[in-house]
Amino acid sequence: MPIVVVDRLSDWPWTLPGVKVVEARAYLNRDAGSRRTPVWSFASRIGYQRTGYYVALLAEARGHRVWPDVGTIQDFKSRSHRRTLLERLGASASAELAATDAEVVRLQLLFGQPLRHPELAQLGAELFERLPIPGLEVVLERRDKEWEVRGLDLLDLTALTDKDREAAEVILRERLAQPQRGATAVQQPRFELAILHDPNEAEPPSSPEALRRFAAAAERLDVRPTFITRADYARLPSFDALLIRETTAVHHHTFRFARRAEADGLAVFDDPSSIFRCCSKVFLAEALRAAGVPTPRSMIVDRSSLDRVADELGLPCVLKAPDGSFGRGVVRCKTREEVDQVGSKLLERSDVIVAQAFAPTEYDWRIGLLDGQPLYASRYFMAPGHWQIVSRDDEGKKVDEGEAETVAVADAPRAVVEVAQRAAAIVGDGLYGVDLKQTPTGEILVIEVNDNPSIDAGVEDDVLGDALYEKIVESLVARVERRRRIVRVPS
Repeated sequence: MPIVVVDRLSDWPWTLPGVKVVEARAYLNRDAGSRRTPVWSFASRIGYQRTGYYVALLAEARGHRVWPDVGTIQDFKSRSHRRTLLERLGASASAELAATDAEVVRLQLLFGQPLRHPELAQLGAELFERLPIPGLEVVLERRDKEWEVRGLDLLDLTALTDKDREAAEVILRERLAQPQRGATAVQQPRFELAILHDPNEAEPPSSPEALRRFAAAAERLDVRPTFITRADYARLPSFDALLIRETTAVHHHTFRFARRAEADGLAVFDDPSSIFRCCSKVFLAEALRAAGVPTPRSMIVDRSSLDRVADELGLPCVLKAPDGSFGRGVVRCKTREEVDQVGSKLLERSDVIVAQAFAPTEYDWRIGLLDGQPLYASRYFMAPGHWQIVSRDDEGKKVDEGEAETVAVADAPRAVVEVAQRAAAIVGDGLYGVDLKQTPTGEILVIEVNDNPSIDAGVEDDVLGDALYEKIVESLVARVERRRRIVRVPS
């Protein structure tokens, strides 16, 4: 049963089953719910050391799942965060704004759903991802063909029109109709696992069959799996752990999911720190160099140093966009002219890029690591007639792909596994895939560390089978238990 916190009981005009409405002062004075109880705070004063701030603070201390939490309140008050609310919107949200004729738009959002302007539903959902406040009012203004946030405030429930209240009630009833954890007498599992995926992703990190095996592994471990998508951001607090099986990026909803999950105390693969570190090739290049991990000779390149790349690294060489994935934004340059042309184009998007000496091999090693220990060892062969595992057309679409085979970790070269462990340790202790090359001279070079490694049925699980999925879920369970300080009693 969710708890709704308001300034005065009269502020809440709806009578809804399964909702407990309390005044903010009453909530502060006593613990009104059990651990993990959802708390929807509509307190109007959320500044530092104000009533709404303490509602969020005490909710977190009591183990409640509160919206907004203290971190969100800080973001709400931050002018810099406000300025970035509209940056890097998804294609759907951008299209919605582009199709708007008005110069000023006033959005009243309840859990990210507009009370008016249903044509801006995706925009509302993205704003809620970035600023998860139950009731929010956003004023957008178009200036010089660009939209910016002109006003940001909490939604005043007492000022809603009759039509707005009717729309809000529909949204609230739909939200309450979602399955509530622990609402039935059926024996409950130990934990709840959310698996974030995108059914429409062209090249997902896990195939549908692999996702099914993750779910089956969770059930065998008495963990209830639930597949969620981007639209389920508001449901995160009802889970104990989050497994992201969608390609990650920093300026992306996967990063916001990871941040929110971590803030709510969920165990997360991939955690936000790992996403940030792995998705930045600039960070990885410098961190690997500083740690003495062997890599191809590398340079951090800006416009002033682009003309030195060929002399320092030789030709051919490889130029990398800082945030590419699956081989996108990675270009082999054979001539100085190509270095200048490709480098200049990449530097239009980023002030710095990464350049590396070219190290051709028949295949790349991918060592999967979990909690610092090797999990699987795969060989990814180059695509036919190409220098990468995946060949793509000019638009970045996959044209062909090389073969892959997985061997027992014990059968992989020990030195390759050890270097992979050193590389992954720089990022964290989660789930990673380290790509390495072993040159004809025996030199071992780390190419990159992936926070969201491919785990596909019939490839990475070819040796361990179902045990691969169980090990990953077991690691998440162990993290949940550590966070809750569960003490196991020997049987």
